[in-house]
Amino acid sequence: MMPSTLPAPVSVSGPRALYNRAAGMLTSLIGHALLALAARFGIAGVFWLSGRTKVEGWLTVSDNAVALFADEYKVPLLSPELGAHLAAYAEHLFPILLVLGLFTRASALALLNVCCASLAASSSNCSR
Repeated sequence: MMPSTLPAPVSVSGPRALYNRAAGMLTSLIGHALLALAARFGIAGVFWLSGRTKVEGWLTVSDNAVALFADEYKVPLLSPELGAHLAAYAEHLFPILLVLGLFTRASALALLNVCCASLAASSSNCSR
């Protein structure tokens, strides 16, 4: 029999120990699958609501969203109309896939790209 190569548990005290106990208790009471679903709902909800601000009705991109892409974001490679449509559709499609657990890594990567693009646009507006 081979000896175990796992490191010995580290004794943690203070706020981290409290967090570890709470996380362990939640995991034992609720289960990992339900906690992961709740996390996916939370993240998806933020992007879904952001996408809803860009549309009127169900999926009609608003003139305000196009104006936002024309005046504020000024994405160099895309027309404002195309950028507004891509952002609105991405912020509706990928949260749904994330909640359903389909293509979660690709969806998370796409939503990270949306975050990076909006951050780049807002930081370039701050430097003016």
